[in-house]
Amino acid sequence: MPNTTLKTQWLEASQKWTADLATATYWIDELFTCYQHKNRHYHDLSHIVQILAITETCRELIQCPDSMFFATWFHDAVQKMSVDNEGKSAELAQQALAELAVPQDIIDRTVQLILATKTHDADVANPDVGYFIDCDLSILGADWPDYERYADGCSKEYKVPNFLYRRGRKKFMTQLLQKPQLFQTEYFRAKFETTARENIQREIDLL
Repeated sequence: MPNTTLKTQWLEASQKWTADLATATYWIDELFTCYQHKNRHYHDLSHIVQILAITETCRELIQCPDSMFFATWFHDAVQKMSVDNEGKSAELAQQALAELAVPQDIIDRTVQLILATKTHDADVANPDVGYFIDCDLSILGADWPDYERYADGCSKEYKVPNFLYRRGRKKFMTQLLQKPQLFQTEYFRAKFETTARENIQREIDLL
């Protein structure tokens, strides 16, 4: 998806409650800067595009599409080693959305979705949390070439020796496979669970 299309989508969504084009433009430019940083190899604009696309497939199941949209854009805005990335990203979202006059309930829901990506645990009080977590992890169930690019991108983002990364990654992915289910919602389990497990096992075998 071209950057111009992404920007048009953002401006349309972010100006629902304000006519302040300058502020809306400022924040999408800031987000582009975050996701186009030279150290981004997976958590980049392609990740945002992928989540926006998969969200559209389950849009009728989502209670608050606005919070899903904003959480998609902000959830990985901060990506630094040894930093509470989710917490910092949530703070950035709060600041931006307040400046855009977004209603507080939508801001609160957006923050909840972002913070949920820290533990990837669903919240029965807000079903959108499960859908957002699953959208974020849907790459696990992608076709192998796309999954392979995801895995390669993750390895490039970690500034540690390769042997340490491979050891840690293998341990993490093995623990992931031990979960009774990878996805929180029935929709995503039916769509991606089997392929995701096959992909993860294949990556483990290659590490």
